[in-house]
Amino acid sequence: MQEAPKAGGGRQRTQGDDVIAHNTPGRYRLYVALAMLAIPGVVAVVYGSSTIWSERATPVQSRRALDLKFERADGRSIRLAELRGKAILLNIWATWCLSCRTEMPSLDRLQGQMGSKAFEVVALSVDRDGAEVVKPFYSQFGIKDLTIYLDREGKAVRSFKITGLPTTLLLGPDGAEVLRWVGPKEWDSPELISEISRHVPTLSEPGNRGAQP
Repeated sequence: MQEAPKAGGGRQRTQGDDVIAHNTPGRYRLYVALAMLAIPGVVAVVYGSSTIWSERATPVQSRRALDLKFERADGRSIRLAELRGKAILLNIWATWCLSCRTEMPSLDRLQGQMGSKAFEVVALSVDRDGAEVVKPFYSQFGIKDLTIYLDREGKAVRSFKITGLPTTLLLGPDGAEVLRWVGPKEWDSPELISEISRHVPTLSEPGNRGAQP
């Protein structure tokens, strides 16, 4: 039973007060730690830019990601595994992401230059409104070589442990993740084309580079 407050408005210290005082520093440290973990995600959402941390998916996770199902613009479903046999540059993006908007024309040029039976740029939108917002975006920015792919539920974000947009993954013909980039790039620059080509040996084979399927 708690004692009545002392005269002058004060209150005698109780055992409960001691427990609260003892736990306060620990709780404070926990709150600070949680806040620090949340900051990268907040930055990515607000600015549409890359985050500092990006954890690459393990081989097991990459194999599971092949079961990822998404849609074409006409609503037909497609699984990532159906694209196996060719190297895939998988770009996870959204129309509201400023950095994504900046790099999209260069991804379109890369597909126009290198798209073939051995290589495809797959720009996978995670916009919840799907084709309703992606089609006008393609038209506005003159995107003509990239196929519209839609992931309205954001399954790719979870499957590939994406921590910020845009994130781009190079998947080998077997579906395994080879490289990962976080943030916007000039994808048709000589440096990036060279880097991609080094990790996709099949691109050097006759007829495999720049020949649309």
